[in-house]
Order: sequence, then structure tokens, then C-alpha cells
Amino acid sequence: KKKKYKIGINWIVPSSWKIKSYPQKKWQIINNTLLNHKNIEISFQDKLPLNKYVKWIKSCDVIISVVGLGVHIARYFNKTTIILVGPTDFLESKNDPLFYKILPKIRCNIHKKKLNVYYKHCTCMQNIEEKKIINKVLKITKSE
Repeated sequence: KKKKYKIGINWIVPSSWKIKSYPQKKWQIINNTLLNHKNIEISFQDKLPLNKYVKWIKSCDVIISVVGLGVHIARYFNKTTIILVGPTDFLESKNDPLFYKILPKIRCNIHKKKLNVYYKHCTCMQNIEEKKIINKVLKITKSE
């Protein structure tokens, strides 16, 4: 019998960094596609107090996350993490075997030149293909 994988979708971003959010429509495509696989269960992040948020991450087998606190917590618990790297990134993720970065096919004009700066009209996250995320989850969970 195949192992059942709990995939945590860490999607909530601070209101001051809305440009880091991944489009809801794309999250729905990912959710609907992955639910077709019997060994995958999806859990979306809720607005939780920190201690419950940490427990939620700990309960997942794989985390799909925008760059933020969830990635750091997932790393602490040695969770395989798919990081959606749009307008922000962090160096410690570079050579980590538990991190899989998914980048936009095209970065906005500002983030082509410099990351980790706020640009109101950023389109980086919209340019991350949901198919790449789905394929990475299927490979990790051996659900192809």
C-alpha cells in the first residue's frame, strides 16, 4: 500500500507583502489536480496562533510555500519544501537538499535586477507555472 502524503499549502502572506501571494485560481488548479491522486491529501494553511501554525507544519509531509516564516519552520522540522520564489528569496535555501525552488518563467522588470525589494506592480508570482509545482509534488510523492 502506498504511503498517504499530507501536502501543506502555506499560502497566507503579510498584508504588507501582498506581492508574495500566489494567485488563488492557481492554488485551486493545484488542489484539484493533486486530489486526483489517492495517496495525496491537501491541507491549506489557516490563520492560526503561532503554536498551532507550527503544529500544522509539523503534521505535514511536504510543504508548498511562498517565501516566509513557514519555510524556516518547515526546515526546522526537516520537511521537504517546495518554495515559490517570486519577488523574494533567501540565501540559506540555495544548497539545501530538502528545498525545491520554483521560479517564475519571467520575472517583473524590477525583480529581474534585484530581489527582496517591494514593487507594487510585481507579476513574478503570477508567472510561476502551477504545472511545475504539481509535477514536483508528484515526483516527491511518487504519484506519477
